[in-house]
Amino acid sequence: MLSLNCCGIWNPATVQRLIDVNKKHSPNIIFLQETKNQDENILKETESLQLESHFLKSGGTERPESLFSNFRYFLSSCDLVDLRHSGNFFSWRGKRGDHLVHCRLDWTLANSAWPDLFPNGRSQYLQFEGSDHLLVISTFNSKRKKPQRIFRYDRRLRDNQELKLLIDKAWKENLNLSVMNRISRCMHAISNWSKNHYVNIQKTINQLRGELDIAMTAHTIDDAYLSSLN
Repeated sequence: MLSLNCCGIWNPATVQRLIDVNKKHSPNIIFLQETKNQDENILKETESLQLESHFLKSGGTERPESLFSNFRYFLSSCDLVDLRHSGNFFSWRGKRGDHLVHCRLDWTLANSAWPDLFPNGRSQYLQFEGSDHLLVISTFNSKRKKPQRIFRYDRRLRDNQELKLLIDKAWKENLNLSVMNRISRCMHAISNWSKNHYVNIQKTINQLRGELDIAMTAHTIDDAYLSSLN
């Protein structure tokens, strides 16, 4: 299951990130929150949330312990526990006045029967990108096989002369094959060509994503640098 507080799905970076994560993890369930921007500032909404302890907040003014009692009571009365997790759990980044604050606002909770039903279940906090919330991926079975990727032809390649020659060669290489087999050969030729030509682009994208995540988790604010990365 993939969960993301989008803070507006209109952001192209958010859409592309969801496409990439879906390809990589193939989640059965995608849970998107706040897909439309509201007039109210998101900080007003997060102000009403109560955290379990001070250790789940970094920066800003420390909150009194009394604010956490209702949340703890909610967890106890509903028999909910925090699912095992990895990654940076300070899943939200924002400003309160002049202070930069990192909070754990995104949780994966399960009841006491969960460990027996899904002993390998866990969640992972991914990188910041396109939102002030981290993506959270929750796995019920770590050994689940990802479904085979479906081939989709990219129409942007239709005028690529190099690829046209490659397809023509794959189609005519063995005229004794059936039409389906010849189509399959063309599909493999296109897939291999795409992997070889897009590998450098993907490396650049991953590098920029890493730099963005470092900037978002830093304890200083550099809005100009963040804008350049976005």
